[in-house]
Amino acid sequence: METVAACLLGLTTAGYPALAGAGLGLGMLLRFLGRTPAERRRVLGRTAARQRAHDVWLLAAAAFLSCGFPSLAAGLVAGLWPPLALLTAGTLARYAGYRARAVDAVLAGSWAAATGWAWLLASFLSRDPLRPGTGAAAALTAVAVLLLFVTHGTAYAALRLTGEPFQRARQFAGRQAGRRSLPLSAAVLAALPPLSGARLPLAEHAAAAPVLGVLIPLVPAVSWWLWRRALRGTGGARWPDGDRSGPLNDYR
Repeated sequence: METVAACLLGLTTAGYPALAGAGLGLGMLLRFLGRTPAERRRVLGRTAARQRAHDVWLLAAAAFLSCGFPSLAAGLVAGLWPPLALLTAGTLARYAGYRARAVDAVLAGSWAAATGWAWLLASFLSRDPLRPGTGAAAALTAVAVLLLFVTHGTAYAALRLTGEPFQRARQFAGRQAGRRSLPLSAAVLAALPPLSGARLPLAEHAAAAPVLGVLIPLVPAVSWWLWRRALRGTGGARWPDGDRSGPLNDYR
C-alpha cells in the first residue's frame, strides 16, 4: 500500500512541471518574446487561461502528501520552508498577475516559482533532503532545472506562437525546436521530482492503511476530473489578435 501511495505521489508531482512548466518558461522569457503589448498578449494568451488547470497537479501533490504522509509533510514544511515559500509566493504572484493583467507580476512570479521548484529539487538531492540545499552542487542543480524550464517554455513558444514572438523563440532555441524538444523537455521535467524525491523516507511516514486505501483512488480521480473540467473552461474566448486562448486582452 505504501509503495502504491509513493508512486501516485510521484505521478502527481511529475504532472506539475511537465504541464505547467511550459507556462513558467514562457513567463520567464516574457519580456524577451514579447516586445510590445500586442506581442505580450499573444504570448500570455497561450498560458494564462490554462495555467490554473495545470496548477491542479501542484495542489493534488500537496493534498496527497499532507493526507497520505502527514508527519513527513510537517517535516518538509518545517525544514524546507524557504524554497516552499518561494514556490508558493511565485505561484500566487503569477495568478494575481494574470488576474490584474500585469506583465511584470507574471514575469517575477514565474521566476520565483521556477526558482523555488528548482531549489526544492536541489535540496532533495543534497546530503540532507529535509534541509534547504546549499553549496555549489545545489546551486548548479538549481540552475540546470531553471534552464530546463526555459528550454521547455521556448519549445512550447516555437510550437504555438506566431509572428515576431515565434521568430524570437526559434532564434533562441533553434529551428528544430518545438515538436522534437517539447516532449523531451517535458519528460525530463516530469522525471526529476520522482527521482529526486526517492530519497525521502516515504514508507516510514505513510498514513494508516485505511487512510491510504481511500486516498489512492480518490486523489487521482478528483485531480483528473478537476483538471479536465478546468481545461474545458479555458476555451472559447477569442483574443483581439485572433488567438483562441482566454479572456485576457489588456496586458501592459
